[in-house]
Amino acid sequence: MAMENKLFQEALKRGSAHAWNEQWDKAAQQYRLAVQEFPEDTSARTYLAMALYKSGAYLESLTLYQSLWNAQPSNLTMLQRVAELQEAEGDREAAAMSYGRLADAHTRRRSLRDAFKAWQKVVELTPGNPLLWNSLVEMAVQAGTVKEVITGYLSLARDLALQSRFQEAVQIVEKAEKLDPGNPS
Repeated sequence: MAMENKLFQEALKRGSAHAWNEQWDKAAQQYRLAVQEFPEDTSARTYLAMALYKSGAYLESLTLYQSLWNAQPSNLTMLQRVAELQEAEGDREAAAMSYGRLADAHTRRRSLRDAFKAWQKVVELTPGNPLLWNSLVEMAVQAGTVKEVITGYLSLARDLALQSRFQEAVQIVEKAEKLDPGNPS
């Protein structure tokens, strides 16, 4: 039905032309017209969400991406955008949770490098949490990227020692030594 509607098709076409020229506000206007014609059309809603994202209308884009992800929970691109927008809006806790979901989904799909990247974002958003660091380090072992996290892991040990959490700090240092014995850090 959407394919037969001329107004819908023209709005998508004009929106795509504006997007191609990186005129995101104009693209969003056109995609909004398409969505008004067919509110449940996933493609039009996705195009609108991206145009809003690119034009800096993060809150509206976030709402749309959340709706798209809820309708398609296996679409990890939608979840990635949700996490990015939550972070851009300053909601670090929600963003960390979304990146954690993303990491878990990538792990289930055996996409270890993507899972590792998502865990990096979780730790970046909640840096002092040893349990989350352990998840990142475990993923780094699986993904073969241990050297990328050792320095940060040892920094966590230092921070814990400064907080008089010596037992946890020692455990981290010992684990880091086993994972990367030649590291001079």
